[in-house]
Amino acid sequence: MKCKDWRFVVQDWQKTVSEAREGDMLYCDPPVGRHTDYYNQFTEDEADNLARALRSSPSDFAISMWLKNKFRKNDYVTRWFAEFPQRTVSHFYHVGPTEKLRNPMTEVVILSPNAAASITD
Repeated sequence: MKCKDWRFVVQDWQKTVSEAREGDMLYCDPPVGRHTDYYNQFTEDEADNLARALRSSPSDFAISMWLKNKFRKNDYVTRWFAEFPQRTVSHFYHVGPTEKLRNPMTEVVILSPNAAASITD
């Protein structure tokens, strides 16, 4: 992917995924769970539709989101992408009115198999 010509577009995700072809790389950062949506417009059904579309797309993809903290785990990742290659990183979450309410968070990047194969650790 190092020599790829990149094209960035602003459009509905459904149009982007439907136009993607083999050899393309899609990056998605959907607002799934934890009250992280765009103006109450990204529903659970839409999140499920995105997962279905990515899984059936001929293109490669990377999708990033939160995975877990000490209180909960993102069931969306398990439901749709458990068998896909994943890379995780943990960081301290600095949001919260007191230090006691600020906790570590694990983020995940889920990769299509071809995308994972092209990455060297």
